[in-house]
Amino acid sequence: MRYIWFLLLLVCISPSIHGQTESSFKPLLVYVNGGVNTLLSDSLSDNSDADKDSIASFYIGMYEVSVGEYNHFCKVTGYSSIVDGESNMPITNITATDAEAYCDWLSREHGGTWRLPTSREWDYAAGLCSNITEYAWYDSNSGGVVHEGGKKQASAHGAFDMYGNVWEWSGTGIISFSDDGYQQICSRELLGGYWGTEIDLLCAKSILREDIASPRIGFRVLLEISVAK
Repeated sequence: MRYIWFLLLLVCISPSIHGQTESSFKPLLVYVNGGVNTLLSDSLSDNSDADKDSIASFYIGMYEVSVGEYNHFCKVTGYSSIVDGESNMPITNITATDAEAYCDWLSREHGGTWRLPTSREWDYAAGLCSNITEYAWYDSNSGGVVHEGGKKQASAHGAFDMYGNVWEWSGTGIISFSDDGYQQICSRELLGGYWGTEIDLLCAKSILREDIASPRIGFRVLLEISVAK
């Protein structure tokens, strides 16, 4: 009997991240029904007409990937050292390459194709950049710090913190070259702004080299719908 109570106690006190147990740490997802994008802005990397862009259905992370989720990946795979920080806080200070390594591990661990969302998929999931004070942490309300995911209202699709809190790496890459034309520079679009962004700039995109890490940048995952489990 004592053994049973001991097991129950372990279950009750086991670490939890957004309702996950330590045995899974699988990011929670929300379903985004595909459609035609008639309202959202174009990607910085493509001059084609994105105003009527068809978007396929997909799942996207309900939250930005957390410190606990990323540390579980590092612990299991030995990819890198464990990151300090509270488990429910968004993971930051990682490169786009690190984010993609995490997505690749999710694909192996859980099946399906996990990846970073493209700029257009992210825009579609985030929805219109309106009534932003209800959804985002930004310069005037964040207190100058990053916040735990899920403390603001969710988007229409049920995803939290898509605007503000931390910039998010996208899967949309931009190739450029150094002034001498010999060195290829790989960059990514950053989406959504961060806790220090002015409210009028939260909907703007930025570009950063994919090998740079910053305490202002995190990411969320996308799972392709055709193979979702």
